[in-house]
Amino acid sequence: MVYTAETLQHLTALIKGKDSSRMWLMENKFPELILVYYALEGKKEASLELAKKKNFELVAFVHAVQDDKRAFKWLAEHNGFIWAATVSVTNNDQNAEAWLKRNNLAHYAELGRAIENDKLSNDSLGWLKMLLRMLRNYFKK
Repeated sequence: MVYTAETLQHLTALIKGKDSSRMWLMENKFPELILVYYALEGKKEASLELAKKKNFELVAFVHAVQDDKRAFKWLAEHNGFIWAATVSVTNNDQNAEAWLKRNNLAHYAELGRAIENDKLSNDSLGWLKMLLRMLRNYFKK
């Protein structure tokens, strides 16, 4: 399923800590995206619930974000290119981000960057990795 920009902006905002977006997602009947949020936070019950509801693409997305190579491959093999590109953005893949933007899917790229920043902030060396990435990008220009 391809989500609208508004819908994914609310998931992105939720990942960034804006709890009112959780309510928006619930009121607009996107409980699966709330489950994605909790699954990304490491709640195994959320992943199990996604699978139970047969949201296999979202389950694979969550697992791929968590560095499961088989899940990433599954997305690619099952036409989950948008989600696979979003996962690639979480790994700072500039080509994947450019592809999403070229295809009017910048909201997926924003989601990927939010997940990447969340992963970095939860990593004990995240601040150093972020600094090195900023320096690398600065000297590329």
